[in-house]
Amino acid sequence: MEIASRLQKSLNNPENRIQTYSDTLINNRKCNALYIDEYINGETIRSSVYIFDSESGTPIFKEIENNPGHLGSQTVTVKYISSDIKTPFPNNFFSEENFIKQKGNIIAPFRSNYFKAQNLAGKTAPNFSLPLLNNEKRFDLSEYEDRTLILAFVDTTSSFCKKTLDCAKYFSDNKSLLWITLLSEKNSDDLIKYQEENVLPGIVICDAQNIAAQYGIANYPTLFVISPEKRIIGVQIGYDPDMVQNLQQILETNIKD
Repeated sequence: MEIASRLQKSLNNPENRIQTYSDTLINNRKCNALYIDEYINGETIRSSVYIFDSESGTPIFKEIENNPGHLGSQTVTVKYISSDIKTPFPNNFFSEENFIKQKGNIIAPFRSNYFKAQNLAGKTAPNFSLPLLNNEKRFDLSEYEDRTLILAFVDTTSSFCKKTLDCAKYFSDNKSLLWITLLSEKNSDDLIKYQEENVLPGIVICDAQNIAAQYGIANYPTLFVISPEKRIIGVQIGYDPDMVQNLQQILETNIKD
């Protein structure tokens, strides 16, 4: 179902490029291959490869690369192994719960690192104090007790970070909300020039690498929505074309007027 849903979504997007190859051989097994490039405004946001057995149609291989070509790109590769004796698998055999139970020594360390940012949802936001860009003052998270905050951890090299920062304009009329742009780079003349040329939104903070590590960030952009009580009520990892809607949904669900 997950593969079918993703393929249908790709087919419905006229910007996507889909290539099919019916003569693919894997271990002398004839297969059908699909190569999909997903685009937004002419830029590739995701590349996928799907390979299916020609006779049964069952999936054999799947590889998805998010943000291809960027430093923060993520690649997920899945190989499906069929059973010639048709051994039935329990419904939860491939579930995350079963993986943890069977291979906990492998899965647990992976989860504790890679999923640290997601796991902060519902917890108190780690406090921090950092210098503002082009200013002697500092930003102290604990001082903003009456505002909902969006912490946008970004860098200046990724086009997806720029797209993320463009989302801030959709929240500019919300006076109870404050957008915080946290740059990974240290304060410098080049960074100040970048700020002047690009007009970064909200309160702009620099030298946020150590805080990013404290928040468990593995790639940029990563956003946290923080309630006035300093509870993390939402986490958005990576750029998503529906990012504005995602953030609005988090705010509508968790923040009451």
